[in-house]
Amino acid sequence: MNEINEAISYESNVNSEEVKTIELSDGSSVELSSTDEPDNSNSTNLQSNYGLKMRYADVGGTNGTVWSSVDASCEVTDSKAEKVGYDMNALGTYKLNGKLNNGYIVLTSYIKLTSLNKSSKVARVYPKYTYRD
Repeated sequence: MNEINEAISYESNVNSEEVKTIELSDGSSVELSSTDEPDNSNSTNLQSNYGLKMRYADVGGTNGTVWSSVDASCEVTDSKAEKVGYDMNALGTYKLNGKLNNGYIVLTSYIKLTSLNKSSKVARVYPKYTYRD
């Protein structure tokens, strides 16, 4: 548990083009990633006047080990960062069953909008991940 907490605080700035895999001493791993995709909704105005929107979160990359199994779920809890300084959030819940560890882990991702230039369609964000058991 301490390894995950240290890895998440140290690896908080994840490049949206890269999946960051953190190997743990018990053989399990944690993968952190984010992606930027165009808004292909039926909206007549695709400029995203509200800022940024998180449409979904998933638990891809969640794997158990020989000694444990993992049941995972996630949800977007705050889908919009309407203005610079606002953030959007997702929550992942992981139930661990095994010889070495049992219990629940909660990972929360915060993606804060730090800069937005609507004319050039460039946004800068600061991702942060927190861990709780």
